[in-house]
Amino acid sequence: MEASMNPAAYGTPIGPRAALLQCACLVALACLISAVFGPRPLWALVADSGSVPWQFAAGAVSGCAFAAAALIATLRFKPFARFRTHVLALSNRLDFGGWNPVWLGLCAGVGEELLFRGALQPLLGVWWSALLFALVHYGIGGFKSMNLMKWGYAAFLFLTSLMLAWVRIQVGLIAAVTFHAVGDAIVFLALREVAERQVSPVEGIQ
Repeated sequence: MEASMNPAAYGTPIGPRAALLQCACLVALACLISAVFGPRPLWALVADSGSVPWQFAAGAVSGCAFAAAALIATLRFKPFARFRTHVLALSNRLDFGGWNPVWLGLCAGVGEELLFRGALQPLLGVWWSALLFALVHYGIGGFKSMNLMKWGYAAFLFLTSLMLAWVRIQVGLIAAVTFHAVGDAIVFLALREVAERQVSPVEGIQ
């Protein structure tokens, strides 16, 4: 194993309160960047994104599909076994108790998408905003010391950001927020289930 599977190794897990605070900071930063440097205020971008029900539906469906594909590839295929170990170790940094996976996914979707797709993408373009998205996960991704699996995780974040950018352009900003929030919540719920089965003496992962 590349990282300890013991949650205590990462200190106090990140819960909804910390995630909400981070979300508020990201939204405030997004509003500030859009107001000072952007072609339009952030609220105008959200308002002009198109039909809200259609965006919620498109974002939810695409987020579910993307999360399902990522989970199947990571949890079911043997070539991804070491990558799965790395992701499960990283998940120890999050508090997955109760409804926390849903709240964590919602906070990440709102805060990160308003900043990266709403404020930064119009200024930096798709590629640079995607690269910055991967880089800001330096801490949670364990990028202090890189190896093949961590490079793979960084590439996954970059490709995910490109997918979100495409959703933002083709459907709208609300769709990108929904995609991110729903996808993260599903992944977090699945990782919690896998982690619980791993520590069970009866239901170990084969």
